[in-house]
Amino acid sequence: RSINSRFEVRQPNFIGAYLQSKARGRIFVRMPAVYGDLWPEFKAYCGVPLRLFKSMYGMTQSGKNWYLELHEYLISAGFQQSQVIKCYYWKTFPDGSVVKLLDYVDDMLYFGTSTDSLKQFEAELKSRFDLDLMGQA
Repeated sequence: RSINSRFEVRQPNFIGAYLQSKARGRIFVRMPAVYGDLWPEFKAYCGVPLRLFKSMYGMTQSGKNWYLELHEYLISAGFQQSQVIKCYYWKTFPDGSVVKLLDYVDDMLYFGTSTDSLKQFEAELKSRFDLDLMGQA
């Protein structure tokens, strides 16, 4: 719970967060020959440049790609971003309730003033990203 115990702080777990973001720019990789030995159906692709359309763990720009993917989603869903603290977003719903969240790398904490707005936010988030709702943080 938050400090004043009025709000339940919740946490989602984005499953393979970096893999859910688009690769920005043109990125090519070469599959090592050992993969052709292990999986014969991939042998034709070994040693050939392959273009990535999704980010991968271990790429320098994967963190930024994930941040941009999440940021673009939140803005399109009606959230506003703080101009001072770039990882802080909030959304005011038509009934006056508010959902606030903090994003850090591939983790997020959020809370809301209404159970209905939290459920709506969680349903929207789950429809866009592969995640588990872990409940109270």
